[in-house]
Order: sequence, then structure tokens, then C-alpha cells
Amino acid sequence: MPEYKLTYFNGRGMGELIRWIFLYGKIPFTQERVELSEWPERKKATLGGKLPTLEVDGELLLQSSAIGRYLATKAGLVPQCSWRAAQCDALVDTFKDVLFALFDIV
Repeated sequence: MPEYKLTYFNGRGMGELIRWIFLYGKIPFTQERVELSEWPERKKATLGGKLPTLEVDGELLLQSSAIGRYLATKAGLVPQCSWRAAQCDALVDTFKDVLFALFDIV
């Protein structure tokens, strides 16, 4: 089994769906939670300057949607039917829209 390490802020946000997928799929992972006070300095050394990142056996994957889709496949959540898979993608994109709307409210 690959070694997975999720790096994200010490909060829910875009990392939460990724954590849910890990837990649903019973996929072991470690995580590094970055405090907001650390972020300005850490950002300089972070590929792409954004979080979350997923390290898989030493290789880095960026972007929350790509990470989520990769792990959803590993967890058996992606349907074989391309139409059903696209509907799942739409659900994830809706989740992101709702999350971004909540950020605007707060």
C-alpha cells in the first residue's frame, strides 16, 4: 500500500472532503496541519504556493479536486459508468461552490 501524506491548514476547508475519502475507503494516511501563522513562510517552499497537497510515496499531487478524484478511485467511489462518474464530479464541484459561498459569508 502506498504511503499517503496530506498537507493542509489546521481546519476543514478543501482538505475535509479528502479526509472523508481517506476515512471512507479505510485508507491509512498521515497529515500535516499548517497553522495560518506559519503559512506565509511555508508558502514560499510549497510547490504551486497552495494547499492541499498529497504526497504519495514521495511524489506530490496538487489541487484538491485532482487529489479527491484520485483518492475516490482508490476508495472505490468512482463508478465505471462515465455518466455516473460525471455526476459524481458535479456533486464534488457543487460541494466546492457551497464551501466557497460559506467563505464569503464568514
